[in-house]
Amino acid sequence: MLSVAAQQFAEKGYSGASMRSIANATGITQAAIYHHFPNKQALYMAVLARHLEEKISATVQDLAKIDDPEKCLRELIRRLLQLTEEDEHFRQLYFRELLEGNKERLTALAKNVFGDLLESVGGLLRKLAPQFDLNLLLLSVAGLVCHHVEARKLSPFLPGSKAKHQELDTLSRHISDLLLYGVRGP
Repeated sequence: MLSVAAQQFAEKGYSGASMRSIANATGITQAAIYHHFPNKQALYMAVLARHLEEKISATVQDLAKIDDPEKCLRELIRRLLQLTEEDEHFRQLYFRELLEGNKERLTALAKNVFGDLLESVGGLLRKLAPQFDLNLLLLSVAGLVCHHVEARKLSPFLPGSKAKHQELDTLSRHISDLLLYGVRGP
């Protein structure tokens, strides 16, 4: 049910997707959905949380095994790019929320989805860049990852574009180096 709901929300947006359309697409009744979720927003937040939680939990566990903070950041960026690439619905949902700007849903998204991510990678980011604001740093990481995955559609048309600019390994190195060393490089 959550996968179908994710597809509906991604394609139609929060306002365009209805509990009826989700029920029809899953082949169950609206009453069955309401048995599990009291309202559309609860279902929507479950969809967002599931997409992130499922994908991030294994990554966080694996990152905890890496002692070197720089290597850990590089692996985090690589994994986030891979996860973002694989889950078009989450990208669509994330960008829709940013564009629609609904305060209630953004508050829930920040608390229930990004709050967990911040808690999970906050220690790593604090080790690497204690002088930076943790919330801004997390948004920078998320922005770079999500933007670069989506901007690969535009990249081939830019002057000086190279085929390797489309590769996740190239993007991972670029984003990691940018975060670690800034625009001046190592």
